[in-house]
Amino acid sequence: MNMPMSSLYFKHSITAIRNSSEKFLVVEEDEQTLDDGNFNPYLVGTSIENLLATRHDHHSGDATASAARSALRHGNVLFCDGHVDFVPRLFTRDPRHYDPMVP
Repeated sequence: MNMPMSSLYFKHSITAIRNSSEKFLVVEEDEQTLDDGNFNPYLVGTSIENLLATRHDHHSGDATASAARSALRHGNVLFCDGHVDFVPRLFTRDPRHYDPMVP
């Protein structure tokens, strides 16, 4: 679950989410960064950063790719409006896509 969407942080109805078709609710977290059931986008750049899983990205190349190439790898996310999409890791680091109140 996307941490900013959890009831700990977001005390509103799902209908209050701005641009719900662009906000992800659930992500498939990479097994190398899996530490709990919560995807925390605020940890970007830290030693405990949560990464989007790229196991379904058949064009991702080497698993030990550079950080720049790793950010372009794709994974599955579920959006607040109910659709699922295959997005790059960079997408999950943008507040416009994880913060329910950012337009």
